Amino acid sequence: MGSAVLGEAITAIRAWSTTEVKNSAPGSAESFGSLVFNDTVQQARLPKPAYQALRRTITHGAPASVPRN
Repeated sequence: MGSAVLGEAITAIRAWSTTEVKNSAPGSAESFGSLVFNDTVQQARLPKPAYQALRRTITHGAPASVPRN
């Protein structure tokens, strides 16, 4: 890699702003993990009481408490 290209890359990195990333990815916090631990996977992997408590929390904002046996 030539020094001119390296210099351009370093200049671009220094000019890059973290606020641009925050503004360029709207809703990223809301969709984080949605393709990994989505509803289907949650239902398959979580015990039924834990899954139901999670759904109540997500849909109604209820505190996440799982009844213990």
